[in-house]
Amino acid sequence: MEIFAHADYWTWAEHVDVVADDEYPDHARADSPQRVALVQDLMRSLRGASRGC
Repeated sequence: MEIFAHADYWTWAEHVDVVADDEYPDHARADSPQRVALVQDLMRSLRGASRGC
């Protein structure tokens, strides 16, 4: 999954119970590990969005 600049993930997270993300690193890209880590950090940050955590 990529990060979509116009998506408000935190507002969306208030309306869902589970956030899942599948990552498939592209070993042809030198920045692939960083991109995967960035998306995973974003997904983890959504936990508790509706609780104001």
